[in-house]
Amino acid sequence: MVHIADESAVIYWDSARRIEHFVRRARFDTTASDFGFLVPTPTVPTLAAASQELFSTLDDVIKPEVRYESRTRLIPGVSCMLLMAKSSRGSDGAVPRTAAAVDPVRVLAEQTVAGYDAVVLEADNADALAQWLTTRGYANSPTLQRWLATYVAQRWKITAFRVARPDANRPGPPVTSPVRMTFAAERPFYPYREPEDQRAGAGNGRTLRVHVLSTERMQGTLGDRGIWPGQVQYANAPANLGARLANMLGGAIPAGTWLTTFDDRSSPRPGTDEVYFSSAPDRSPVIPPAIVRTKIDEIPIPLDWVAMVGFVLWVVWRRVRKAKTASAATSS
Repeated sequence: MVHIADESAVIYWDSARRIEHFVRRARFDTTASDFGFLVPTPTVPTLAAASQELFSTLDDVIKPEVRYESRTRLIPGVSCMLLMAKSSRGSDGAVPRTAAAVDPVRVLAEQTVAGYDAVVLEADNADALAQWLTTRGYANSPTLQRWLATYVAQRWKITAFRVARPDANRPGPPVTSPVRMTFAAERPFYPYREPEDQRAGAGNGRTLRVHVLSTERMQGTLGDRGIWPGQVQYANAPANLGARLANMLGGAIPAGTWLTTFDDRSSPRPGTDEVYFSSAPDRSPVIPPAIVRTKIDEIPIPLDWVAMVGFVLWVVWRRVRKAKTASAATSS
């Protein structure tokens, strides 16, 4: 059994060209070394390996500022005077492959990328597509067929990813990295829809973080108007964002690009549709409050020395008082 323990995604929406760059990273809860997953897109995607650093960089960007304050505190004490953390390998690039027009399932491209064997599929029939996947080792169920039927009806493409079989010359467990999918779309989206049994069996503690980069602050909806439980954690246009991301998303990030980050901790998820992103009516930045860490400079006060000084002062005072008394007596 394979479950997604937590996942993150980065969406860079090129609104001028209506192109989405989608990078997904997931941590799978499974002991299997051979498993796969499906990703729907409205058009044929191009695939490329992405860096793990993309996620750590964006997580660092949205971290609260840490400010340090100093305070002085007097500490009574004693001086030293007294105490001393299954698919066959494809080619290095996408290879279009034609199929007969009557074939209900067509392979549009095959590729081995980032440790996965990937096949981009187009189908006219959900049952045929499910059967095609079953014969290649993917699990099948009535809920999966209903999930596929939605995308088949919309003429979307399905990219089937499977952990690539290990190379005989490179023993050991499979090594994978995030994959960047680039495709044309009418609007940016996150593929949130899930088969019913997967939504019901997701369990608690599953988290989703989505970083959206665009020309403005974004909002997310479930479908066209549904409420998505993703909460905005950060929204701003950092001055150095492009420099920090360099070419991690396949090209330069323009100056003034906004980063809007959402966290979805719902359980179970309302995964009945995709999450679509659009311009947010509220254009104000959302920046986590700074974390103030106080540094206390401790100044020890040796009580033995204080007592000694006090005693000396008392002795001096007594002597001065006696001297004054004696002087007064002599004068009289």
